[in-house]
Amino acid sequence: MIDVIVPVYSGEAFVRRCLEAVFAGGGAVHELVVVDDCSPEPALSAWLDELAAAGSITLLRNAYNLGFTGSVNRALALHPQRDVVLLNSDTEVAGDWLARLLRCAEEHPDAGTITPFSNNATICSYPFEAWTGEVPGTLGLAGLDALFARTLAGVAADLPTGVGFCMYLRRSCLDQVGLLDEAAFGRGYGEENDLCRRAAKAGWRNLLCADVFVSPQGWRELRRWTGGVDGCRRGGAATVAS
Repeated sequence: MIDVIVPVYSGEAFVRRCLEAVFAGGGAVHELVVVDDCSPEPALSAWLDELAAAGSITLLRNAYNLGFTGSVNRALALHPQRDVVLLNSDTEVAGDWLARLLRCAEEHPDAGTITPFSNNATICSYPFEAWTGEVPGTLGLAGLDALFARTLAGVAADLPTGVGFCMYLRRSCLDQVGLLDEAAFGRGYGEENDLCRRAAKAGWRNLLCADVFVSPQGWRELRRWTGGVDGCRRGGAATVAS
């Protein structure tokens, strides 16, 4: 069992597309952990409550806005024995994406982090590093991901760092190098690079899983929440629903 961790702040349409795509992928090997980082969108929070009540997700709700780094670390502490996949709330996955990430992890036990291809993920971008547009070509996400799965099956490559839009983290690596550095990186930006470089220093590899393609849709807009909403507060303690 692994945890798929999705931190959420705003953008209901993006979040719905993200979670529904994860549900469509099926599989019994993961628990979907969603962190509501004191969202200012009541309708979004209400929908997450419905999913939690139905047992579709495990919901962590922050009483105060913690930002991306704090929200992820809270979720990482939930099941300290499990490997995890960090998944941005604006991403869309396709097919058996998670099974392919897990296969890559099994085939490369020295990999501390594993990142798939994407259309907007700096060094993991396709068709080239500077590409920041929509899913390239005419196949659409599902078709392009299936093409990657067929033509690049089992292919992996070393990276200097993973990219946090979708990143597999091995628990034994986290146990050795620690979680995301909240003190240094506050609410976000650069925290995954720091983690990956600490992992590399400790002897772990950062890998590209070349047979998986995950598409982020509104990354630039949704990551703005890392600037913080200091006045955001929900009464009482943070809650956990499952």
